[in-house]
Amino acid sequence: MEELLRELNFPENHIKLACALIIGRMLSPGSERHTHRWMTQVSSILELFRLQALSLSMLYRCSDRLHKHRVELPQRRNIRLEGLSLSSDN
Repeated sequence: MEELLRELNFPENHIKLACALIIGRMLSPGSERHTHRWMTQVSSILELFRLQALSLSMLYRCSDRLHKHRVELPQRRNIRLEGLSLSSDN
């Protein structure tokens, strides 16, 4: 995912945050404000990604950038996974 975000010209300081944001929205769906509270007060996701204190405005900026690529991200991610075999027969 980090490589894909770099290809989409995400700034380095947004790449880990974008990954944490995607995971946060999957594990605890809600608004950006809800996700911010979950990330800073409930979970340890910021520590897992070695991220510093997170402002709500920083989360909004990253979320806006992800939103701009909302169609392209899943499509490009699926293209990368097409050739991946998940069976143990190989």
